Amino acid sequence: MPTMKEKLLKVQKIINGEKEDEFKNKCYGQYLSGDVTFTFGSESYTMTFLKGALIEVMDGVNLTGIEMGVIGPQEGWQELYAHKNFSRAIGPMHGKLRLQGNMVKCMGNLNPLGYIARVLCGVV
Repeated sequence: MPTMKEKLLKVQKIINGEKEDEFKNKCYGQYLSGDVTFTFGSESYTMTFLKGALIEVMDGVNLTGIEMGVIGPQEGWQELYAHKNFSRAIGPMHGKLRLQGNMVKCMGNLNPLGYIARVLCGVV
């Protein structure tokens, strides 16, 4: 079974490859520059973007801290993988996942964050 880092590296190939045009142009990914941290239970992984290109996937959190991302228990991620609805997964009424880091950056990049999460659902 592949590790979460291997799954995120596959997400990197998809976003930089077959889904690049859709991510950058339809989901406003072209404006995404910075670090996006996904925390799965107690494990964190940081993806570094530059103008919509995913240039690095690393274990843990950058030394500069969490810029933006999504955090939640494994149960919350499993629910997202099942229903594939990002808005529901982060919603306070039904979801167990939460945005983390700078909320202004999170909300400004909500479309790209949701797209990344949906691609991740397809990989898992």
